[in-house]
Amino acid sequence: MPRPNTAIIDPAMATMVAENRRPATVLVLAPTRTSDGMGGSTPTWTQVASFLGRVFASNQQPANTTVGGRPDVQQLWTIEGPPGLSISKTARLRVGSTDYAVIADDEPRSFSTATHILCYEV
Repeated sequence: MPRPNTAIIDPAMATMVAENRRPATVLVLAPTRTSDGMGGSTPTWTQVASFLGRVFASNQQPANTTVGGRPDVQQLWTIEGPPGLSISKTARLRVGSTDYAVIADDEPRSFSTATHILCYEV
């Protein structure tokens, strides 16, 4: 016998609620190479897409890297975007004037209302 207060989740409503929590415009940047006129090239970043998202501190452990021979701990950030979003690890994300390098995105789920992308600030 079903419980009388059993809630039925409407996927469209859940997605709409999740979208309303994404106030920032996130730009997706892809690496390109521009000739420097002397036989070499200069890396640049070109906008290839954008989406509404939000940035929040990740609960993952900070990334440990080595800079100048000493350890450097970087704060990890999570950028939330629409469901089904796929971001390459070579891409960068820009929110306002801050760029983020992509580490990974979460696995697809059967009932997903968002994609979470793990990043660090560049």
